Amino acid sequence: MLLVSGSLALEREENTYTRLTRGLVSRTGLLVEKATLGTGAALVVTLLMLAAITPFESISWSRIYLIVPAILLAGAASSGLGLAIGAAAREVRASALLAFALALPVAFISLVPSGTVNKTLLDVIHIIAGAFPFRAGSGRPLRSPIRIRTRSRSPLASPGAADAGLSAAGTPGPAPFRLSASARVTP
Repeated sequence: MLLVSGSLALEREENTYTRLTRGLVSRTGLLVEKATLGTGAALVVTLLMLAAITPFESISWSRIYLIVPAILLAGAASSGLGLAIGAAAREVRASALLAFALALPVAFISLVPSGTVNKTLLDVIHIIAGAFPFRAGSGRPLRSPIRIRTRSRSPLASPGAADAGLSAAGTPGPAPFRLSASARVTP
């Protein structure tokens, strides 16, 4: 994110972006190249980090066919956010500040241990952290922080009914499910 936003902001700050897009490269082509650069850098750095922690943690390298697409998808998403930051910020310093300001809350949410805040705030943190599928230190994907507890054993009841506020018959009414944000991370 920082690489892409900084490089785009630097090109705009030094007026290189307009000179490049006049005839050498299209605007879309330049942005795609920057996103590809960010995604490739994310892949290389993440694989190097995984290789570095392999002696200390067990990494299932047999699942590399799943790891690489996940890294590429996350790298592309981070690169897209970096492009948005670089386009919004006119200077490199501003883009770096924005990139850190947007990345730090994600790190904060993933590092809050369960005994340090009250239960209500922890439930809110678990709900927000549900958008980010990994918890720091575990290295494994979490189950959803929102658990669905059923009140009936009806085969017609579905988890989507709870979100829509529908009964088991599909009509408006009390849903047979209750959403709970009391997820616990179990190793």
